[in-house]
Amino acid sequence: MKRDLGAALADRWNDTRDGQPATAADFAPVLRILADAGLVRGDEEPLTTLQVGPFRIAATPYETAANDFVDVLLPSLIVGLADGLPAHAAVAGTLAGATRCFINVLRCGVVFGRSPADRLRWAVLMHIKQRRPNMAQLALAFPEEQLAETVAWLENASLIKQSSDGTLESLA
Repeated sequence: MKRDLGAALADRWNDTRDGQPATAADFAPVLRILADAGLVRGDEEPLTTLQVGPFRIAATPYETAANDFVDVLLPSLIVGLADGLPAHAAVAGTLAGATRCFINVLRCGVVFGRSPADRLRWAVLMHIKQRRPNMAQLALAFPEEQLAETVAWLENASLIKQSSDGTLESLA
């Protein structure tokens, strides 16, 4: 892939958000997390191992998953963020956390794709990671969805567990 991922994420941010525009540099922390995991590559600065942009998807066995993450999952999180949140705050919080979760999920051997079922699994996993809901609260957050199958799939993949108090907890 020849495009700059930071610029693509900034474009997505700017297309969907009002307020101060984002730049590729705003997304560097998320891309460095992916670079540390070997999923993207950037130019290396002399005398350091710190990778700097532009970042591109690295040729790995997880290339398709990394493409799906930066093309579909991260942009969907951007769209879902609260209005007025500056890019640097979103990157430091939600987006960096989601990126770490994505890497942990890959290390568990689970790959989310672009299918509607995979998108729902990812959305439910992110909701559980951020809010630790019980099943009733999860059903309120996803009223149109068949959650029993999704939750069972996530439990079977060892990505979530149900605590003794009934709350769902992310293991990723």
